[in-house]
Amino acid sequence: MLLLFEVSCGNKGSLLNQAELLIEEHPDSVLNMLRQIKNPHQNLSKRNYALYSLLMTQAMDKCYLDLSEDTLMDIAVRYFTETTDSIHAAKACLYAGKVSQQLRNPEQAIELYLEAKDYFGNSADYKYQFMVRNGLGTVYSNQWLYKDQLEAYREACHYASLKNDSLYLCVAFENMGFAFSGLQKEDSAIFYQYKALQMAKACYPTGASGIYHHISSIYKRKQAYSKAIQYADSALLSAADSSSLYFTKGDIYNKMHLYDSAFCYLSKSLLSDNIYTKASTCDALAEVYEGVKKPDSAYLYMRLYNAYRDSIENQTHTTAIMELENLYHHSKLKEENYLLKESAISKSRFIYFILFIVSILLFFIGILYVFFYNRKQRQIHGAQQLVRQKEIEKLQAETEFISLEKKLLELREAFYRQMNSIVVPKLHSLMYPDKSDHKSRIKITEEEWGFLVENTNIAFSDFTLRLLKVYPLLDIEDIRLCCLIKMQLRLSDIADIYCVEKATINKRRERIRKNKMDINDGRTLNDILRNF
Repeated sequence: MLLLFEVSCGNKGSLLNQAELLIEEHPDSVLNMLRQIKNPHQNLSKRNYALYSLLMTQAMDKCYLDLSEDTLMDIAVRYFTETTDSIHAAKACLYAGKVSQQLRNPEQAIELYLEAKDYFGNSADYKYQFMVRNGLGTVYSNQWLYKDQLEAYREACHYASLKNDSLYLCVAFENMGFAFSGLQKEDSAIFYQYKALQMAKACYPTGASGIYHHISSIYKRKQAYSKAIQYADSALLSAADSSSLYFTKGDIYNKMHLYDSAFCYLSKSLLSDNIYTKASTCDALAEVYEGVKKPDSAYLYMRLYNAYRDSIENQTHTTAIMELENLYHHSKLKEENYLLKESAISKSRFIYFILFIVSILLFFIGILYVFFYNRKQRQIHGAQQLVRQKEIEKLQAETEFISLEKKLLELREAFYRQMNSIVVPKLHSLMYPDKSDHKSRIKITEEEWGFLVENTNIAFSDFTLRLLKVYPLLDIEDIRLCCLIKMQLRLSDIADIYCVEKATINKRRERIRKNKMDINDGRTLNDILRNF
């Protein structure tokens, strides 16, 4: 589960929100994750630090860790009770009450539980409503305030019913039984212990032993010893620690004056490691030996009882001193936390001041940057406009040049045809056809061919010489045909000049293009020569 968290990520607010969602099911993973947040009082916002403090205490409580050294809940209580966040304020007061309860500070614990009760109000979070009342009842019980204890447990029972949770109801009924026992209303106590027992059998079998034990103790006080023995035996069947049950059963037999059975069970309970059980057992054994008329043994166990009682008193005194030390230590830790917080606030103020100065500088730098950037952009834009204008002018010039070249080429070709028609009059009828005087046979002499080639070279910059240089495989007949094609004569006219079919001229043109010029890119010979 811990792999779900990226503790090193920057968004710790989101991290804490995820922790809050997971804390009910995975408190151990949440605890490990929270412990990896470095310097939370410096690296978290006020709200997130308060939430961190609440979640840390909550996780420790759910992992059954000691809360007596917790100093974080004051931060959570102080922050959330000054906000409109009543749910977090209620939870902060609840867990602060648990801390005070472990520190043996009942007055403060009661005050915090009552404050949590007010903050929860009519909330439908029945689990936490139950926890507040149950905590109150426990503190009242330790202070022998049985009426207040009963009222708190009644409310806890009400919210357990609303939650419809068998385990919560089992705990609530058992606590109600304790409260009625404190008020010496043993019939009501048995009624609720029976209800708790039925719940425990269904949902919490391991807890049934304690309830059997409590019922047995009630029947012992009512002097219904046979039933007390019956429930003590039931408790022994599933008990994890039998020593206290051995004492209960032995004491019952002692009350019944069945001293052999009493001695048997009390001897077993004397082996307990619990000093309170040992002391009670010695007191009961003194009564047993007194009952069987053995005053020496009775005196011996009475002395042992007194010794254990003295040890308990010394231990209680030592515990009280330790509790006072814990309270003092807790107060010192709170003071140190306060000083650390004040120091962190001072540092934060200094950092904020530096950040303010840096922000002002960055603001002015930003203004200067924007100013120079805009000016640079205007210069670039102007240069780009100039370049585009130049390109447009260049394009126009190139267009005009191409147009002029085209016109020049047309004039050159017209001049070339006119010149050939003058030099070779026979070609005039081909270039300027007139059906009335068209002849099907045109014979060109060698001299006329010479003039034709010469005119072609004059008009088109040594056309035949350049053609032979690029395509040396061409012979004189090929050159002559190329000149006729350059003159843009029709295929039928060229066929008439050579006195052959048009298909023959086509084949010859293809042979020249493929075999003599080695051109196979899809262009015709006419296209090649027109642009040569």
